[in-house]
Amino acid sequence: MLTALNGTPPPVIDSDDLLEDPHAMTQAFCDAVGIPFIEDALSWVAGGDPSAHSWWDGGSFHANLANSTGLAPQPRRYVEIDDAPERVKQVHRRMKPHYDHLYKHRLTR
Repeated sequence: MLTALNGTPPPVIDSDDLLEDPHAMTQAFCDAVGIPFIEDALSWVAGGDPSAHSWWDGGSFHANLANSTGLAPQPRRYVEIDDAPERVKQVHRRMKPHYDHLYKHRLTR
């Protein structure tokens, strides 16, 4: 829809690219949307209480985020789709064509 409205695809970041090189991918995103890249924004002081926010669901994602200190390369943990639960396989089959389409338009370093 955004491509139809604007004539160009929106900026797409692949999570593997971001995990591999957060600095370069964040800079590429800033360049793509026309905002300044501020390197200092890639790090912060850990802290905060995620349970103080209405969006917190008690899960580990927000707790891990509160304990984080910035964007840094992360190891990937792949799961073979054949080893995934059936529900995950179903979602994968439905979403893979959409992922493949967006992947063609991803930002590169």
